[in-house]
Amino acid sequence: MVRAARPAQTPRPILTRLNEVLAKVVRAPEMRAQLEAQGYDARGASPDEFAAFIRRESEQYAKVVKLSGAKVD
Repeated sequence: MVRAARPAQTPRPILTRLNEVLAKVVRAPEMRAQLEAQGYDARGASPDEFAAFIRRESEQYAKVVKLSGAKVD
């Protein structure tokens, strides 16, 4: 049985190739129009830029959750 790697263990060349293909799809005029019609900001980012974005968002929303006093039941 072949087991899939966890996302953090995905080899860099595979991440790079996936990023290239997805960026090409997002840049296609038809796809861009579809995404924008749904309210998305269709712009690409490198894997490192996306990781930094996720870190910033996680930190920001962690503060919001803490300030709200929300708890997991």
